Amino acid sequence: MYNESDIDWLDWALRTYVHRVAAGFGLGPGATCCEVAELANAYIALATPAPHRPDREAALVWDQRYGWAFGIETYSGEDLLILAYHTEKLLPEPDAVVTFVKSVRAEPENYPTPADPPRFDTTTEELTSQLLTYLPVVG
Repeated sequence: MYNESDIDWLDWALRTYVHRVAAGFGLGPGATCCEVAELANAYIALATPAPHRPDREAALVWDQRYGWAFGIETYSGEDLLILAYHTEKLLPEPDAVVTFVKSVRAEPENYPTPADPPRFDTTTEELTSQLLTYLPVVG
């Protein structure tokens, strides 16, 4: 999906954005993981478990197709159990992601489930344009 010249730039831009989201939770870059592969994706390990499952670690995942999702770890090597999706934008403001997680923690039943995920059909150019808004201004 990406050519080689896109990969380094997209990787840096995505990491910058994801680090800003993680900072909204009081987390540093070490709590994150990003990858630009067939689709760009990211992961943030949250410091507090889901309130209705205190035995499970909570996390946020993001990908270019579905945007942000809140889930819990399975401890079986499988993917996260997704509890809710942020449906408004592919790359919402970092504060909006924090608000989303707080809301899901308070009322998980009010959010679209994995059976009803959003679908963002985003081209590389659109993703690039959206990520530009989150990069630091140099100069």
